[in-house]
Amino acid sequence: MATRNVRNGLLVGILLGAVAALVGGVLSLRAEFGESPSVAADDASALDKLERVLDREVRQRKALSERVAELDEELSRLRVMILDSVESLGVGARENSLAVDDAGREKQSEAGTDVEVFRFDDEALLSRGIRPEEVERLHDRWVLHELDTAAVSDQALRGGWFLQKRHSAELNRLNRQLREDLEDEEYDRYLYALGKPNRLRAVEVFKGSSASEAGLRRGDIILRYGEKRVFRRGELLVAAAAGQLGESVAIEILRNGNPETIYVERGPFGVMLEPSRGEPLSD
Repeated sequence: MATRNVRNGLLVGILLGAVAALVGGVLSLRAEFGESPSVAADDASALDKLERVLDREVRQRKALSERVAELDEELSRLRVMILDSVESLGVGARENSLAVDDAGREKQSEAGTDVEVFRFDDEALLSRGIRPEEVERLHDRWVLHELDTAAVSDQALRGGWFLQKRHSAELNRLNRQLREDLEDEEYDRYLYALGKPNRLRAVEVFKGSSASEAGLRRGDIILRYGEKRVFRRGELLVAAAAGQLGESVAIEILRNGNPETIYVERGPFGVMLEPSRGEPLSD
């Protein structure tokens, strides 16, 4: 019986201790979340700090938005300046100054400045006996090319790559497409009507070169290398590098206005060339 009483006493003591601990915990929580003046003050301070941070963030975002608006306005002004400058050169001058590097272009003086001008001269072809319908067709192809190049330049301005490598590459792509669309005789007439070089003239033939051994002379006009009609120096270089090195290749030339054919070894040519302009060849 005594042992049972001791056990019961211990259980009662444990229960009372647990209840006391629970009550103490509740009171502590109440003090922490609702009844402590110091904690409430800390909460108010934290809220003030948060409001200040948010206010600073709002001001910074507003300043950033204003700066972006200023930059947009400046960009718009720059675009207008570029467009005004480009417009003063003319559409044809703008596109070809990027895509063509041959010499011998026609120039027109405006306000003391030489500006390259490329306009399609219908009369230049008509006076050479080219049929009116053919002249009209080439003129229309020129207009289409100008519209395409103008669209590329507009896209470049909007995209931020005006006068950059991508711009030049796109213009060259359009020029290559134009060349592919026209037959040799058509392209010859096209260049002539625009006042662009359509011939390659030998101004120096180096002694001991394959060209010299083949009999090419100073002043000769190179029209065709093998099967390929050539209008620019780059086209001749590509043609000379094609095929087997050292093989015999027929070259069609004009010498004093008369057509001739000479044979040269494929490879390094050994000639200094300059672009020139000549009347388009007949069919």
